[in-house]
Amino acid sequence: MVPLALLLALVCPASAYDLADLPKPEVGFGFYYSPGRCQYGLERTYFEDMRDHGCNTLTVQAHGVTGQPEEATAAERIARQVNIACEVGLADARFPILCYSVGAQDVVDAQHYRRAGLQWPELVVQTIDEPNANQEATLRQYRDEAHTAGLRIGTAVAGYVCTGYTQVLPYCAPEDVGKPVAGMAQYIDLWVVLVGTLNQAVYDLAKAQGAEVGAYLPYPSSAILDRWTFGLWAWKARPRINLLWAYIDKQEGWDFSRVTETPDGPRQRSDPPGYAEGITDFRVLQAVRDLETPQARQWLAEVEAQVVQGWWPRGYVRPPEEQAAQTPTINLDRVRTEGLALLERSTPQ
Repeated sequence: MVPLALLLALVCPASAYDLADLPKPEVGFGFYYSPGRCQYGLERTYFEDMRDHGCNTLTVQAHGVTGQPEEATAAERIARQVNIACEVGLADARFPILCYSVGAQDVVDAQHYRRAGLQWPELVVQTIDEPNANQEATLRQYRDEAHTAGLRIGTAVAGYVCTGYTQVLPYCAPEDVGKPVAGMAQYIDLWVVLVGTLNQAVYDLAKAQGAEVGAYLPYPSSAILDRWTFGLWAWKARPRINLLWAYIDKQEGWDFSRVTETPDGPRQRSDPPGYAEGITDFRVLQAVRDLETPQARQWLAEVEAQVVQGWWPRGYVRPPEEQAAQTPTINLDRVRTEGLALLERSTPQ
């Protein structure tokens, strides 16, 4: 049998399908947002920029805004960001918002500052960022505080920290090789799992424990990596929310920002931004699936067979200058073209 993708490539011209007709993504896409790391106090503009490039969620952190009066409490700072995100249409109520640098009571108190007429997403309090098994006592304490307050608790975490693992060199002392390390999953409700550590064992354990799984990429700006992560990888791995570190994080010695700050607003590091292209790729795949035709199912199966769930097909790419030698396992532009061709053929003329 000739692969459907090959037939489409041979017979399909460029599609005239309107991208505006694509469905809203059924999963969350957004950024870690840290107002304390922003040079300019342009929070509403930043949120509008995220929205305009396809994002539908974010994380918030209890910091003030540069050049604006400090709010009195952490709760007010969280509420400020959630209110603005809802007002500009960035915060889709389907997806929880992880709240950083706050305690459980702060998140509860933030609800008192919700502006009239706004529907907030669920707010989830953060536990220890990127925890490990040596922090079990604190993880337990934070979980108990959150649950007592009626909240879920979550954080960025490696998948193997959730499931547990066996120690290996060079990540342990020689005398500890082969020793088991217990998983910390029972202390976290929302697992925002590091890409490359999200596998079926993580999903199986999350299902058994009633946890929700997201994913995050903490990596400097790269159009191809961002597009892959938010597009075909997110489709194959299926995290509930997908996050990039970070929207703005430029400090001495590193720069993880996806935009360059200017007094007039953010400027994207690539045109078009890779993360926005990835979101569009995801929406194309979602629309093709929704056709529910044998042809659509065959094409999707062929695409998914070429996408590795272990994130980047050549491994976790560091340092960034090595990216030029890295290519995905499938041509992203070709997938987009073929998917749009299927959609155009199914659209009544």
